[in-house]
Amino acid sequence: SAVRAYTACLRLDPDSEAAHQNVAQVFDDLGNRTASRAHYAEWARLQPKSAQAKKALAMSYLWADASHVQEGSMLCDEATRLSPHDPSVPYDCAQSLVLLLPPMQESQLLDDQVSCESGAADTCERADGSSAHWMTHIEPKFRLAQRTAFETWRGGP
Repeated sequence: SAVRAYTACLRLDPDSEAAHQNVAQVFDDLGNRTASRAHYAEWARLQPKSAQAKKALAMSYLWADASHVQEGSMLCDEATRLSPHDPSVPYDCAQSLVLLLPPMQESQLLDDQVSCESGAADTCERADGSSAHWMTHIEPKFRLAQRTAFETWRGGP
């Protein structure tokens, strides 16, 4: 199997970035999130300036469950800083936050809730926590992806 082949490769060369990347993807495809995250983390450690490695590690946290949204979101931000001219990094992160994390799950984990200011009903958090979730994790990433895409389209910042 592919897992055996990559783990045999890693026994010969434990610092093989490609083997960690590939076995992480295989474990991901098999649904073994714990094993995939360990290899994504090792890939990111071996390639600390790789936006793709950071983004893959971020996705492994986001795919895990709602209790890892903070780690995943922070890793997405790191990946974006590593590749500031690639709009796909913040876009993919924002899209994953929308698709993978229902706001209700995160709102149950948040200690600090956004409070409503008098006369500012449009900034009030809904009971399911969706406004705080959107404003904290998703909107900034979508805006950055949009800005980066426009800058790239126009030929640079």
